[in-house]
Amino acid sequence: MTRRHALLALCLCLVLGFAGEASAQPNAEGLFREALEDMRRADFVTACPKLSESQRLEPRSGTLISLAFCNERLGRTATAWQNYRDAASLAKEEGREEYVTKANQLAAQLVPKLSNLRIFAPKIDGLVVSVNGRAVDPAELGADIHVDPGSYTVVAEAPDRVTFTKAVEVERQERETITVPELDHAGGITLIEPAPTSPGEPSPGGTSNAGTIAGWTLVGVGGAATVAGLIVGAMVLGKKGVVDDECDQEARTCSQAGLDAKDAGATLATVSTITFVGGLVVAGVGVTVLLLASPDESGEVALTVAPTLGGAALGLEGRF
Repeated sequence: MTRRHALLALCLCLVLGFAGEASAQPNAEGLFREALEDMRRADFVTACPKLSESQRLEPRSGTLISLAFCNERLGRTATAWQNYRDAASLAKEEGREEYVTKANQLAAQLVPKLSNLRIFAPKIDGLVVSVNGRAVDPAELGADIHVDPGSYTVVAEAPDRVTFTKAVEVERQERETITVPELDHAGGITLIEPAPTSPGEPSPGGTSNAGTIAGWTLVGVGGAATVAGLIVGAMVLGKKGVVDDECDQEARTCSQAGLDAKDAGATLATVSTITFVGGLVVAGVGVTVLLLASPDESGEVALTVAPTLGGAALGLEGRF
């Protein structure tokens, strides 16, 4: 007989020793004895549910010790450890000091074999941390939580916060650590009295960072284009001076240099007009975006676009 088989036989003898006093209720007694037969055949998968039901029907420390042994054989170390501790408490109530001693000894022997999950979480109002759907007592956060080896899903949630979910695999006699980050506010929704804004919209009295950046960018681009238009306009004036010097308006004659300056001046005039006007429009849009991103608290501002002959007119409407 191997050492493993000898240990199993010893534990079974211990469990059988509880049989006579484990249960007095017929159904509970029948389930208990069926479970013992299953354990003799090493069929712990079948035995554990029977012992659990027998304990539910008639709680007894002997049945609970047997259930702990059964769970231990299935590798459910944390469950078995808790069963032994509960059995010790129940045996104390029953006045069975020998069971108290034995259950505490068996629980102590399991401690080095336990798997643990340690969860660190920030201080957030209304925070609830759960493991596989079971809420974790706040006092357990940061401490070892004994768990059976297996897969676990840790969920942290709080009102108006983004939910944190983490799946973890806990191996036998190992410790896994989960750190819950600061939970962002869900959706970034800001409510301003008297009327709440829609999700994703800036509040009436607030400032949108994205809008401010876009507004100043447009103002900068428009300003640069306007300045470029003025520079090109100055070049047009220079070309006009050449035309005046090289061309006789009364005689309607012009040198080649004057003709070249006239053609270049016409092209530059078109570029100057487009650049200058376009710059003003872009800068105007930028100013509008800035106003919309951070409107005055006393009024409402709206961007308007009205059709005109050959284009559109950009404007602002509001109550100030």
